[in-house]
Amino acid sequence: MKAGPDRRYTPEFRDSAVKQVIEGGRSVAAVARSLEMSSKSLANWVYRARKGQQLVKRAPAQPVSELEAELSRLRQENAKLKLEKEILKRQQRTLPGSRCEVRVDREASTNLCDDDDVRVAVGFAQRTQRRRRSSAL
Repeated sequence: MKAGPDRRYTPEFRDSAVKQVIEGGRSVAAVARSLEMSSKSLANWVYRARKGQQLVKRAPAQPVSELEAELSRLRQENAKLKLEKEILKRQQRTLPGSRCEVRVDREASTNLCDDDDVRVAVGFAQRTQRRRRSSAL
């Protein structure tokens, strides 16, 4: 058994630990200490055994066939490639030759400004040019 919080116990190990407590008359803490495991886990197993429940909540994992393993590997690779493709698409949207990075979203459905904004900007530019001409004279 490996140490740590992700420790997995076989059904045989669980049965043996529970028998030590129930049939052996030892305390949960003493058995847990001798097996180097959590006393809370062992207490849960003993509780389930006394109620007549199964010690393992889930069914044991079925062995994975070679085809299933290959399918899983290919799905992971596919997800990785899709992510890389998306990153490359984002890099293409950057304007070339600019000093700072400016992203252009060609798929945007709305304009950044409407016709009123353009008219206001044109009017401002025309007034500014007239003032410069009049101040230059």
